[in-house]
Amino acid sequence: MKVTPRISYSFIEPIKRHRSFVGLMLVLVSVCIFCAIMAGVKFSNSTLIISFSNISVVRFLRGSTGLGGMIFTNIFTISIFSVIIIVSCCKRYTISIGIFFYCYYVYVQTLILIAFVLEYGLINTLAISFCMLIFMCIIAFLMLHLFLICLECQSGYQYFKTSAISCLPILLFIVTVLIVQSLIFFVLKNYVIVLVY
Repeated sequence: MKVTPRISYSFIEPIKRHRSFVGLMLVLVSVCIFCAIMAGVKFSNSTLIISFSNISVVRFLRGSTGLGGMIFTNIFTISIFSVIIIVSCCKRYTISIGIFFYCYYVYVQTLILIAFVLEYGLINTLAISFCMLIFMCIIAFLMLHLFLICLECQSGYQYFKTSAISCLPILLFIVTVLIVQSLIFFVLKNYVIVLVY
């Protein structure tokens, strides 16, 4: 059976078909966010909480990397998580691996946001922090849809080919969001006062 990529994609229908799975993921995401906030607040005075030298956004704001480097790093990172999600969903007993990495992504991104605000101050980084939060939620939402698409491809023929083609619209959405995010950070860095040293 030949599978052709779809240009359009419905965000509502997969959620309706997999309500229990979405509910489970929302609970896990809430737990990860709560744990990240607690860890960020508890270790706010520790230099070991996070290394900003490895964070592409902070490196860009400091001027140690360019716009292209930030875009490439973000796309490369999300690509790794996306591939893990798609591969882990090939069998029902391996999907927990993808869930673990998804929760890890949410935890780390929340921890980075909390550490960023605590380190540089909310007033100094209000616009950047708000954008980081919005785009983190959008990427997490799109990655959740990767799970939903792959769940529908599990029982089908040639899982990897089918899931790769079916996930193409979401993957394109993710790349577009990451590029838009980087461009917004570029504008904020050049036209908004951002005190990040």
